[in-house]
Amino acid sequence: MFLFAAVNLTEMLYKYIHQFDLKLFSTCLLRAKMFKEAYFFLKLLIDSVENENRATFAFKKSGSFVNIIEDEELKTLITEALIGLKNYKSLSQMPLHLRTKSNARALIAECKHDWGAMASICNTFEDKDTQAKALLALGSLPSGCSKEVKYEAVVQLSSWNDPGSAVSFPKKATSHWEQLYSVIKKHKDGRNLKTLNFLSSSLEAVASKTIIDPFQLTCCRHLFLLENLVQNRSCFIPDGILRCSFHLANISRDEIDTNNDEETFENCVTAVVDQSKNLRKKGALLLSLKLLDAFDTTTKKSFTKVKAKNSTLSSLSLEIAIERAKTLVTNNDSDMAAFLLTELTQNSKKKKISERIAKNVSRAYKLLGKLEPENCLIHLSAACDVTSKNDFYHKNLLKLAIFSENDYQTTQDYMESSAFKLKQEFVDDCSSSPVDEKASKKLSREEQLQHHVLKMEKNVEENEIKLVKERRIKALTFCIENYLKAVIYGSKDKTTPYRIVALMIQNTDEKHLMKLIMNNLNSFPTNAWLPVLNVLSSHLFSDKLPICEVVEEISIRTIGDYPYIATRHFLFYLSDTSTNVHGKEKRFEKIKKLFEKCTTRYPKTGKIIQNLIKADKCFIEVGVSEFQCTSFYLYLSNNKYEMTNEIKVIKHMEFMKKVPIPTAPQPIFPPGDARNYDINEFISIKSIDKFCFEAGGLSKPKVLTFYGSNNQKYKLIFKGEDLRQDSLVQQLFSIQNLIMEQNQRSSSTFSPLRTYSVIPLSPKCGIIEWCEGTVSLCSYLVGDKKDGGAHAQYRPKDILASKGQQIMKSRQNGYNSTEVFLDICRNIQPVFRHFFYSKFNNSKDFHEAIDRYTQSLAQWSIVCYVVGLGDRHLNNILIDEKRGELVHIDLGQIFEFSKRSLPIPERIPFRLTRDLVDPLLIDGVYGHLKDIAVHTMKQMRENARVIVGIASSLVHDPVSTFAAVSSQTNNRHFVAEAAISRLKEKLAGRDSSLFVLSPEQQVCNLIQDATNPENLSKVFVGWMPFI
Repeated sequence: MFLFAAVNLTEMLYKYIHQFDLKLFSTCLLRAKMFKEAYFFLKLLIDSVENENRATFAFKKSGSFVNIIEDEELKTLITEALIGLKNYKSLSQMPLHLRTKSNARALIAECKHDWGAMASICNTFEDKDTQAKALLALGSLPSGCSKEVKYEAVVQLSSWNDPGSAVSFPKKATSHWEQLYSVIKKHKDGRNLKTLNFLSSSLEAVASKTIIDPFQLTCCRHLFLLENLVQNRSCFIPDGILRCSFHLANISRDEIDTNNDEETFENCVTAVVDQSKNLRKKGALLLSLKLLDAFDTTTKKSFTKVKAKNSTLSSLSLEIAIERAKTLVTNNDSDMAAFLLTELTQNSKKKKISERIAKNVSRAYKLLGKLEPENCLIHLSAACDVTSKNDFYHKNLLKLAIFSENDYQTTQDYMESSAFKLKQEFVDDCSSSPVDEKASKKLSREEQLQHHVLKMEKNVEENEIKLVKERRIKALTFCIENYLKAVIYGSKDKTTPYRIVALMIQNTDEKHLMKLIMNNLNSFPTNAWLPVLNVLSSHLFSDKLPICEVVEEISIRTIGDYPYIATRHFLFYLSDTSTNVHGKEKRFEKIKKLFEKCTTRYPKTGKIIQNLIKADKCFIEVGVSEFQCTSFYLYLSNNKYEMTNEIKVIKHMEFMKKVPIPTAPQPIFPPGDARNYDINEFISIKSIDKFCFEAGGLSKPKVLTFYGSNNQKYKLIFKGEDLRQDSLVQQLFSIQNLIMEQNQRSSSTFSPLRTYSVIPLSPKCGIIEWCEGTVSLCSYLVGDKKDGGAHAQYRPKDILASKGQQIMKSRQNGYNSTEVFLDICRNIQPVFRHFFYSKFNNSKDFHEAIDRYTQSLAQWSIVCYVVGLGDRHLNNILIDEKRGELVHIDLGQIFEFSKRSLPIPERIPFRLTRDLVDPLLIDGVYGHLKDIAVHTMKQMRENARVIVGIASSLVHDPVSTFAAVSSQTNNRHFVAEAAISRLKEKLAGRDSSLFVLSPEQQVCNLIQDATNPENLSKVFVGWMPFI
C-alpha cells in the first residue's frame, strides 16, 4: 500500500521530481514487481539528466540511449524492468553484455517463439520450470521440474485419458494448478467437487493483503471460471487453457446425457479451436497438434452413440479438421494439410450438406487455394458454388475477385513490359511493309525463305498478343463482376468500392466493362459509392469515353438517395468555367444538367440541392474575401475580426440552418430511407459565431466557429487556395487506413492515421476541418517566431532555432556543411520527450501515450514515404495534446514533388529528426518503431494493387495538376506515369536499388537515410532539420 501511495504522490509532485531518489524508488518498485511504474521512473530519471551525447545519438544506426550511460546499476535496473514487462523489442536494444544474460536471452527466445532455443538457454542455468514451459510448447510433457509446473502441463495438454501422465491425483491440493487439476479431474470422473472451498480460500488470501499479487488475482479468476463451467457449462471469463481442458474432460466422462450431446460437443469444439488458434499464434504448433489429437482420441470414445447423420456434429468435426490443416501449414507440413483438405472436400461432394457444413467446406477450398496456387481459381470457384445460398457467399466472391484482379494486374504488367512492346513493334513493322504474292515471286530463294520465316514469326506473335489481350479482358471482367456481386450480396469490406473505381479509371475506354457495371447498378447499393464519389466525380467530363455515362448514372443515383452527403462532391464544379476534357461544354453547365436530371428522377432532392448550392455560394464568399474588406470584417485585435451583417453567412443565418455543417461526420442511412431527406436527422448549422480569426499562412486563412444542432462546436478553416488535390490525397490516406485496419499488428493498440475533412469549394478556395486539441510541432518546440517554445523552456542556454537557421543558411553550400549541421545540433539539444512527461505524468497514461506516438510516427513515416509526401516542416505536422498522435497537414507536395521541383530538393524519405525520436531514445529507434514501420510497409506492399490503383486515379484525374502536364506530341502524361512508376517500385521494395529488398531491409535503409546527417545538412533551412 505504501508503494502505491508513493507512486501516486510522486506523480502528483512532478515539478519536484528531482528531489526524489528515483533509482532507489524504482528498485523498490521492481522488488514489488511493479514493473510498469518502475520503468516509468527509470526513464524519467535518465531523461531528466543532462547528457551531451543526446545531441547526436539519433544519428547512430542502432541501440538504446541506455548504451551510453555510465551507471551500470541503472542499466541493470532498466533491463530488469524490461524483462518484467516482457518488452523484448526494447530489451533487444540494450547493451550487449546485458541482453546476452541468460534471463534476457530466454525472454527474447520466448517472445520470438523459439522454444528450442529457450529450452536450451534455460538448461544452461538449470531453470527447470521455465525450461518445462518451452518443452510443453514443443508438445512434450516436462520432467525434472516442480510439481506445480507438471500439473499445469497436464491441464494444458488435456491428457485426462493418458495412462502415461506425469502426475497422480493429489492427496491434498495445496498449489494453484494442483487445485485446478483436481477440480477438472473430479468432474471428469463424476466425483463431488469442492471448487467453492478453493475459491473461498483464495478470496480470503486476497482480502488479507494490502498489496494484491497479480498471481493471486489470476488464481481467483481461474476458480471463478471453473465454478461457472461446472455449474453452467459456459462462462463469460475468457481463458482458453481452462475452457479447453474442462470441455475435453467433460466429453470424456463415462456417463453423458445423450440429449445434450450436441451442445456438449459444440462447446468443446469451440473451446478446442480457440485454444488451438491461440497456441498457433504463439508458435506452439506441436502443442496445438497434441491438443487436436487429444480431442480426436476423446471424441472417438465418447460419441459412439451419436448418429453420423447429425449435420451439426459433422460441421463441428470439419472445424477441427480445418484448424488442424492450418496448424500443419504453419508447421511447414503443407502436403499433409493439402491431403486432409482434399479428402474433406471430396467427401462433401458425396452427400447433400447443410448450410453450416457448406461454410466450413468453403473455408477448406479457400485454404486449398493457398496451398495449390496453380488450382487457386478452381478452388475459389468451388468455394463460391458451395456457399451460393448462405451469408458466406459474399466473402468467397471477394476472395475470387481479388485473385482475378491479381491475374489481371499481372497480365497488365506484362503488356507494359519491354518484352511485350517488342512483340507489338515487330508485328506493326511487319504489317507496315507487306510483300504481295507477285512481288514475292521475284525474290530470290533465300529472300523468299526469309520472307516466309518473317510471316510465320508474325503470325505466332500476333496469336500470342491476341491471347494475352483476351486473358487480360477476361480477368478484368471476371474480377469486376465478382466485386460487384460481393457488394450486392452484402460484403462489408470497405476497400471493395476503391478497388472497383481504380479498375474503372484504369480502363476508361473499355466499353464491355462499363456496360457490365451499368447493368449491375440497379442491384448495387448506392451508399457503397459515397466514399469514392470524390474520385469518380471528375470523370463526368471525360465526355467521349464510356466511363462518362457510367459515372453520370452512379452520380444521379447516389445524389438521389443521399442528397445532403453526395451533392457536396459536385458543387465544386459549379465555379469551374473550364471545358470538358474532350469537348467544348463548360464543366459548370454539365453539373447543372446533372442536377436537373437528379431533380427530375428524384423530385425530393430538388429543394435540397438548391439549398446546398445557395449555402455553397455563402461559403465561397468567405473563402475568397479578404480581411481588408471592411464591409465584411472589422478588425479587433491579435488577428481577431468580427464579421458584419453584410457577409452572407451571417446575413442569411436563418437559411443556413437548413444545411449540414460541411466538416461534421454525418449519419448514413440505408438507401431509400426517408431520413436521408430530413435535415433534422443530420448535424446542421445551429449558429455561426460572428468572431473569427486569421490563421498563419500565405493565403491568410480564416477560422470560423460553427455550432451544430447537436450542440457541439466545430471550427472550420476557409483557405483561399484550390484544395482539390489535398482532398484527393486524403482519399489515399483513407484507403491506407482501411488496409492497416484490416491487417492490424495488434487489435488492442491499433489506431488509424488521424485524417481530417478537406472540402474544395471552387478552384479559388475551400474548407479544411480544424484539428481540435492539436498544436503544431513548431509552436510547441520553438514557438511561432523560432525563439521560444519547449527549447527555450527546457534548454535556455542553447542557441535559438532562428540562430541555428542563420548559421545553417550562411554555410549550407560550403564543403563542410555536414560538420556545420552537427555543430548546430550540439548547441541545440532535443527536448520533445518533455511533452510526454508534462502531459502524461503517471505511468499508465505515459506508456499508453508513448505507444500511440510510436505507432503514429512509424505509420506516418511509411505512408509519407510511399505516397512521396514532402515539405514536412514543423508547421505541417501537428501533435494531439490529449493522445500524443501526429497529424500531417498541407498535402500539396505529393508523389515526390518536393524532391524534383523545389529549388532545394529534399533528400530524405520522411521526417525522423532528433526531436521526433527524442521520446523513444531509451526504447531505441530500431525497437518498436522499426517493428511497426516494417509491419506497415509489409501491409502496403501486400496491398500494392489497390494503392497503385487509387493513386493512378488521382494522378490521371481530369482536373488534377498531374493530368494538366502532358506531352505535346502524343498526349501522354509523363509526369503522372513517372509518379506511378516510382510508387510501384517502392511497393516492390526496389526503390533506389537494383535488388528487391525485404520490408525489414527497406525500412532499415529508409531510417538510415532519414537520420543521415549528410542528407539533413542539405535540406532547406526553413525545414529546420536540427529540431
